[in-house]
Formats: sequence, C-alpha cells, structure tokens
Amino acid sequence: MSVSLAGTIVAKKIDFRWIKYTIGDGTGLIDCTQFSYESNGALKNLVEVYDLGQGITVWGQIKSFQGNREV
Repeated sequence: MSVSLAGTIVAKKIDFRWIKYTIGDGTGLIDCTQFSYESNGALKNLVEVYDLGQGITVWGQIKSFQGNREV
C-alpha cells in the first residue's frame, strides 16, 4: 500500500546502512527508513538533510519489520 504522510521529525537514529526517522503527525508516530543501498546492492553515502523538529512529507510503501509498521 502506497502512502503519503506529512508530519514532524521527532526522533532520528543513524547507522552506516540506514537513517531511521520517526515522524509524528499529531495522531500517531511511524518510522521511515532511508536505506544506503543502491538498486544494484552497492553502498552509497547517506546525507543527513533532515533535522529534529523539521516538517517533512514522505511517500512510500507501508511495510512490517520486526512487528512494527514503517514506511
């Protein structure tokens, strides 16, 4: 299922393979993960462009990972 959501970044966790942002929209929270892999499986450099408290709009697929929903 594809979704579009707008909210505020309330938490951020950084790993060399991904950056996970927690987005709050006033009704709840959801994690959004930016991966560092290219479509061919190669690692790419991630750039932190979003800060805590910043408004953001996210488009993507809702998936389940370790029992939690994320985009």
